[in-house]
Parts: sequence; C-alpha cells; structure tokens
Amino acid sequence: MVGTRGWLAVMLFVSVACGGDDDGGSSDAGGGDTGASACSTDSDCSDGLFCNGLERCAMSRCVAGPVPCEGMICLEAEARCDDSCPDADGDGYRDAACGGTDCDDADDTRSPGVTEVCDVDDRDEDCDPGTFGVRDADGDGYPDAACCNGANCGSDCDDAFAGAHPGLAETCDAADNDCDGTVDETVLRSFYPDVDGDLAGDALASPVLACNPPPDHVENDADCDDGDAAINPTAQEVCEAGCDPGDTDCVDENCDGASLSGDECECTVGETTSCCSGRGTRTCEAGTGTFGACSVMPVAEACNGIDDDCDGTVDEDAVHTCYLDEDRDGLAAAGAETSERCVCENGWTERAPTSPSYVDCNDADPEIFPGATEVCDTVDSNCDGIVEDKDRDGFAAIGADCVGGMPRTDCNDFDHDQSPGIDTSIFYLTPGDPRGCGGASGVDCWDLDCSGRVVKSVRTPAPTADTCATFCDTESFCRAQGFIQPYETIPCGTSARIASCGSSCAACLYSETNSLMGCR
Repeated sequence: MVGTRGWLAVMLFVSVACGGDDDGGSSDAGGGDTGASACSTDSDCSDGLFCNGLERCAMSRCVAGPVPCEGMICLEAEARCDDSCPDADGDGYRDAACGGTDCDDADDTRSPGVTEVCDVDDRDEDCDPGTFGVRDADGDGYPDAACCNGANCGSDCDDAFAGAHPGLAETCDAADNDCDGTVDETVLRSFYPDVDGDLAGDALASPVLACNPPPDHVENDADCDDGDAAINPTAQEVCEAGCDPGDTDCVDENCDGASLSGDECECTVGETTSCCSGRGTRTCEAGTGTFGACSVMPVAEACNGIDDDCDGTVDEDAVHTCYLDEDRDGLAAAGAETSERCVCENGWTERAPTSPSYVDCNDADPEIFPGATEVCDTVDSNCDGIVEDKDRDGFAAIGADCVGGMPRTDCNDFDHDQSPGIDTSIFYLTPGDPRGCGGASGVDCWDLDCSGRVVKSVRTPAPTADTCATFCDTESFCRAQGFIQPYETIPCGTSARIASCGSSCAACLYSETNSLMGCR
C-alpha cells in the first residue's frame, strides 16, 4: 500500500516535470516540447512553493525535489514546518490529541477526508462517530444493521431479504418482518392433533403454534373423542335404546355434551309414516331413531292436481283465475263467471274485467270490444259509451270519431227531425224578418237540413183585431202572426188559418190567411 506521503511525492514530481505552470504557456526555459520543462539552473524550475519541495534542474530538465516537513505540518504561508502537533501518518490531518482532527494519526486510512464504509469491525474511517457506511443489498431502502460506527448502526435486520425492515407488518413466514427482534409474533395460529382424521381437533391436547397446520393437525379443538372418527361435532347423535338419561356410559356422538337416550327417540326402528301428501313414505332408521327421507322427492309444482313440491297444497301458484269470454275476443263482460284453471283457453280469459279497457260491453259479438275500430253507425263498437248516430236518422254527428259507415254530417245528432236530406218544402217560411230568427213573437228558427240555411215556423197564439190596433202603442212595431187554432192540434204539414197584423205601424191591420203547419 502506498502511503499518503508517497503519493504526494509522486504528484509533486509529475507537477514539476510538466512545468508546474497552469496557464498552458511555455516554461521559463522555452523549448516548446510537451515533456518536463527545459532548464539551465535550479532557479529555472522553482514554482515558488515551499511545501511541495525545492525543484531542481537535472540534465536540462526540471525534476521535483524532496518534500519537506516529513511527519510534520507544512505551513506554506510561513515557508516552514510545524512540529508542535505532528501528522505522524502523513495524511494531511494533525493528531486529534493535540488539537487536530485526525482520530487515528497512526493510520493514514482514517481521517476526516476519508469516506465512511460499511464494515463489521466498527471502524470510524471519517473520524465522525455520527456516521456509518451505508449498504442496502436487498434494495428495500433500509441500511444493513451490520453497518455500524460504534453504537450508531443501520436498521435492516436482514439485508438479504427485502421482506424484512422496520415498518413492515409481521406475516407468518418464519422471518422477523418488522425487525423488532421477534419472529411471527401475533400471527401464529393454534393447531390441535386430529388423530382420527375427522377434521375435529383433540379438545384435551395442547395447541401447536405455527403458520400452517402440521401433519394430522387442524385449527379447532372440538373433538371430544379423537380416537373415534364417528364422534365429532358434525356427527349425527345416535338414538341408544338402552341408554337412559344421565347414564355416563352413553355415547355423545356429536360432542354437544349430551347423549340421546331411548326416551328421546323419534320413532321405533322400521316404523313408517306417510309424506308428500300421502304419495310417499318415510322409514324410522336404526341408530338415529328418526325418520329417514321421503321416498318421493319434491319437484316444482305443476298444474296437474298433484302436490308436486310436497308442501301439503295442490297446484298452488300454478292455477289462474279465468273469466268467461263468450264471444272469444279475449275480453270478458263485467261480472263475468270465473273459474280456477291451469290454462285460460277455449272461451276463458285471464284478463279480469275490472278496468274499462278490459270490460267487453257486448260479449256476444266478437267485433265489439274495447280498442276495436269504431264504425260510423248506431253500434258502440269500441265500448267507449258513444254511439255515432244517436238520433238514428242515418247520419253520424259532424266530427264523430269513427270510420266508414254513414256520413258524418249531422249538425244535431240528438234530433231525428234535423239532419241532412230533410225536405224543408213543407215548412212555413217567413222571409225578410229584419230581426233574424226568433225576433218576431212566436217564430222558431231551425237549420233543419244541416245546410247552414234556416227556416222559420209560426206557432204563437194568433193576434186579434183589438191587439193589432194597440200593437204599435205598446210594442212600437207592428209584427204579429199565429195560428188561430191551437198549434199543438194542427197536424204537421197541413194547412190552417193564420191571423196577422200589418207589416208596419202605418197600416197595422188585422187579416187572416191560410198557411202550412211546419214540421219539427
């Protein structure tokens, strides 16, 4: 190993040999080559520094001289050696014992300028007790606990296993995952021997703590007899006919702390009982003293008059309430006869006639039902309560909601005597009335043929000569006429006598004429 002083000598030699200049120019002696500086005398080689030794000229080339202050501190500013606090190992740091910083002045590999490394002998390479060399072989971000500097060490208790370092949760893997000095604490499981292999552990045995079950061990202690596989908590308690309650020799097959005595048996061995609504049987089994399974297994209930699912009820949830549909249009009349059936068919429907959209207003005609196409006629085909020809005059009302059939042109579908095609020639007309229909006393106005043209019929009591003479005085106009005979007694379209006053107050005179009684 080359000591610090040896390396300094070599470095000084190379520095002088290369000219000792740091500006890249030529040496004092000139020459221009790239080797050691050319010289004639020792002064040509001097770099003006004391601590790196006196340079000299040898064979016209500058070479380094011996380094001064061997084993001492070189004070460059004073160009002298200080031997009051030595640097015995020549590492450039004086002994800490005399005020320096070298913690081991006999070892040039230990000083403040040396990098601390991970070692097992706790060496303080950088003379700083607060540091230690870091090594993280498993890359988990925690330094190896083997790396120490005195009592200051890393924290990874297993630097070869990334699954172990401070802060990790402990898992059951035989490793100290959280580096607390204890392995698998709080995660070990308790296992008990299972000698008879019935998956129930011996209730009298001590547990074995482990991560996984050892051979022939289980994680419970519920077996009251680990020498008999027929005895465990899942076994069927056997009915022992000769066992009386309280006997200590009775066997507790299911480990519940009590055995089944003969008095507790459900039945006698070989005894049978019916099941599934009488379609099957159950037999009392030896040993258990209980009835076995039914000889008929339950299946989904079907509509067949049989208790298929063995619940004691026949065809439940499989039958339907059906309603009589006489015209077989899919809808029944209100209050229709009902029947419980598997399938509603052949004149029966499942649709209950409880809402207007499901009530057939004529269950004798398959063309009449809610939702049917309404035809312009005297029949309510869609059961909406509306007949399109209410007055039975052969015409549907204007704007009626129907198709086909009779015309939709009746301006008054509540009056049989008012519709298109009525012959208005038999009606008495009163033309030229300036006050319009009904303005004159006793005049009715009708659009009898739905043409938009009105006709008028006189029906008021007839005036007399006396009323004509005073009419203008009391009514301010002369316009009165009426049938002399009570109009209710005059047949429609026949001629009868009419009494009239004049047409104006200038000649409001009584007169009589014949006229037809209008039909209405």
